[in-house]
Amino acid sequence: MAKPKIKVDLKGLKLNPQKAKEIAGKYGLVIVGGIVLIAAPVAAYIVADGMNGTLASDAAARAGKLNDLKAIGTAEVSLSLPGQEPFSQQNVVINQKVIDQYKQRLDSVSKQSVATRELAVKHNRKDREPFVGMRLAKGDPALKELPLTVFDRLEKEYAQLLSTMGAGVPYPEADMVSELSRRRSQIIDAEFGAKTEGELSPEERASLGTKLADERLARYCEHARQFSFYADAGAIGAPDASRRTTKLKPIDLFLMQWNYWVAEDVLAALKAANGEKDVLQGPVKRILSLSSTLQAPAAAAPADGAAAGDGAEPPPAPVDDGSGAAPVADAAVAAVPTGEPINPDAALPAADYSKSFTGRTTNQLFDIITCEVRLIVQTSAIPQVIGELAKRNFITVTDVKLRPVDSFGAAEEGFIYGAAPVSAVSLKLETIWLREWTGPFMPDDLRSRLNTSGMLLGAGAPAGDAPTDGTDPAAAPADAPQG
Repeated sequence: MAKPKIKVDLKGLKLNPQKAKEIAGKYGLVIVGGIVLIAAPVAAYIVADGMNGTLASDAAARAGKLNDLKAIGTAEVSLSLPGQEPFSQQNVVINQKVIDQYKQRLDSVSKQSVATRELAVKHNRKDREPFVGMRLAKGDPALKELPLTVFDRLEKEYAQLLSTMGAGVPYPEADMVSELSRRRSQIIDAEFGAKTEGELSPEERASLGTKLADERLARYCEHARQFSFYADAGAIGAPDASRRTTKLKPIDLFLMQWNYWVAEDVLAALKAANGEKDVLQGPVKRILSLSSTLQAPAAAAPADGAAAGDGAEPPPAPVDDGSGAAPVADAAVAAVPTGEPINPDAALPAADYSKSFTGRTTNQLFDIITCEVRLIVQTSAIPQVIGELAKRNFITVTDVKLRPVDSFGAAEEGFIYGAAPVSAVSLKLETIWLREWTGPFMPDDLRSRLNTSGMLLGAGAPAGDAPTDGTDPAAAPADAPQG
């Protein structure tokens, strides 16, 4: 309400005393001076108007606060917890009790997350550690003999692995020839009298050949019942004896060790698929080959503004040379490695589906090792075998190829697969290895290649974790695949 504009000219005002008394008596006013009679009603009007404005303003403010409280009381609250869908609820008032409950729940989820990570590391590691420590101080006398020590130890471990998994090889050909020759003489003497082999008739020769073929097959089958599936050290990726040399670097040795761990997981899955059954009854008949490739980080940008195609030689593609070491794919070595720490809480890189349909790539949390394994499997049991592999230590089957196999042709070479149809199956596996446990074991040249410090974020370096191998971390491994 607008205030009235009132102007009073006191000087020009003539006061009638008699009239003033009448007005004073009528309204109960005490006249102290003429000024009171004229100014008091005007001032009262102005004060009352100001008080009304203040009250209206206070009421509006109170109404606004009530509306705010009402809005809070009818608001939708959404709380997010790690690994869970956001929790939403209408008509909730945020108060200290709600905040305390949220903090308590968040703390519980955080503890579960830590416990889950520890369980995953334990499951992935399975109490493994390198058979031979590869982080030796520069100048250590054992450094020179380290390649031979690692090679000899791996040779024994591969043999033990085959034995533990119940793997075997066909009946030795030399032994079979010797036994069939002896059996031939026994059959001729027992069934054809004093005749020599040259004196046998065509019918007798055919009968002799059939009997010897049956003997051979029976011995093959009897031998096959003694183990779970056919496999030898070379087929599962054991390093060839020709690679026993002191020229191998720590990165070569650790990759050979890593290949063994991959083979260990794959064979354990195949053994589980067969259970207590032998070659004739089990779904897995034979391991033809197994090789592994470490997926290293993508190449870094050229230094000093150099562009691709400036004459630099591209890194060679990974090639399975039968060495047993896991070649490094897409490996790039920076001139000065940054050595980023292992951070379990870091966000994973964006999915890269050019690598595989999983989109997973090597990062500071885990490394990807792809494995190519070729098998002879009972055709009807292929899904069962794939299922067992998928259960084992973060293995994902990313590709499957198969073709039929001639069981009779295989039997000629001593491989007995049983009566059911079989197929040659080629599987591509993606395996995950958590750096939280592999990193501390990695030699410096491998850490450089993977751009990792090898240590958990915030953890101090353990004793003896100084640069150890005495080699240039940027140098290519001795077994680098050749283009």
